[in-house]
Amino acid sequence: TAGYCIRDYHDSGRQEVRNLFVTGMRDYASKCYWHMLTRQRTLLGLLAVSVALFLSSGSLLLALLAAPALLAAAWRLLDSYFGWFIQLCLEDDLRDIQKTYLEGEDSHFWVAESDGEVVATVGAKPSAPSGDGERRVWHAELGPAVGQRKRGIARALCRTVLCFAQQRGYKGVTLIVGIWNWEGRRLYRSLGFREIDRISPKVLVGKIFEDVILCYRY
Repeated sequence: TAGYCIRDYHDSGRQEVRNLFVTGMRDYASKCYWHMLTRQRTLLGLLAVSVALFLSSGSLLLALLAAPALLAAAWRLLDSYFGWFIQLCLEDDLRDIQKTYLEGEDSHFWVAESDGEVVATVGAKPSAPSGDGERRVWHAELGPAVGQRKRGIARALCRTVLCFAQQRGYKGVTLIVGIWNWEGRRLYRSLGFREIDRISPKVLVGKIFEDVILCYRY
């Protein structure tokens, strides 16, 4: 057996859902950070700073400490950036989940439950009108808890949204995913989603960490 069930959201679990979202976004922040560390320009930049400091000061110790100091500062900056985004979401869609997702006929919110605990969530609501005039559902997946992955929960939630869209007569489903979220990207492609656009970050912090957002459509 799968060991979990997917059910409709109940407002009694509002705080549990919000806490799960915060935990998941903090995990995404770590992924974004490691994505930055693997970029060639990051490594070259750190090397350039260290060499410049050594040549200007003649201090090997200062040059060696430069990279760890810059990486620590980068993490604090990224953590603040994600903290701002988390707060924005908690005060928007997740402020009143019942009103946002369950009071409209063409929107819904589900949770995956395992051993009486909410371990993943997903929401669906009508997306903004597209240029081709077709009606689509916006897929807002908040993902499974860190310790609950590799169980097929995210795949089951995605299929739940796809079935919901089909039953409501929508022509497709759209979603966004971070370029650094390799697991999510593989999942969506395996389900038949395709990339249709890339959104480059407008704020400086996003540009530093290459927080590119990919738009997928089913």
